[in-house]
Amino acid sequence: MSVVQALEDEIIVNEDSIVSLPNDFTFSSKRSRFQQTTVGALFCQMMKEELEDCDVAMVNGATIKGDISYENVQMSYAELKNELPFPTKMCLVEMTRRELYKAIQYSRTAVEDGIDLDAEEVPRRGYLQVDYDFDQRWMKESLADVDFGDDDGDETNDDDSTILRIALPRNLLSGFCKIKPLVDVGNRLKQEGGFPGED
Repeated sequence: MSVVQALEDEIIVNEDSIVSLPNDFTFSSKRSRFQQTTVGALFCQMMKEELEDCDVAMVNGATIKGDISYENVQMSYAELKNELPFPTKMCLVEMTRRELYKAIQYSRTAVEDGIDLDAEEVPRRGYLQVDYDFDQRWMKESLADVDFGDDDGDETNDDDSTILRIALPRNLLSGFCKIKPLVDVGNRLKQEGGFPGED
């Protein structure tokens, strides 16, 4: 076996490396444009734990390309490259809790122009995959049922103005996938002089 092939086959994710995720879950990246996936949750969880002072990590579903369910809770380097074949430039920015909630909700409900609304299910390139810790909170507190659309909408149990440090793809702040709440955050950061710069 060549050195290159050995590197491709090396297992880089397994049950031992998954600290925050339970062992009895289906490890899958299927339908990342339609739903939260466990592979998406794992990727985001690992980013959050790797970065300093990161409260929530998220990526849009279109960046995850594998669309497969894994037989075991493990992933090789080659499989990782199949899941994330393109470079995704991440940045760390400050957002209010309300801005975060609005962005996630919008990404999972809004429909981009040109999408067939008569389809049985509508794919969303921007469907935000979030880290496992935050996903559990989102479900536990039924945040999907809260209206974050208006400034005077329903309130959550937390102070909506709490500042959080969020890791996300930089291009989402510039309008990729047209997630309006993130574009609004990007515009605010530009006005404040805090928009993430080029590498």
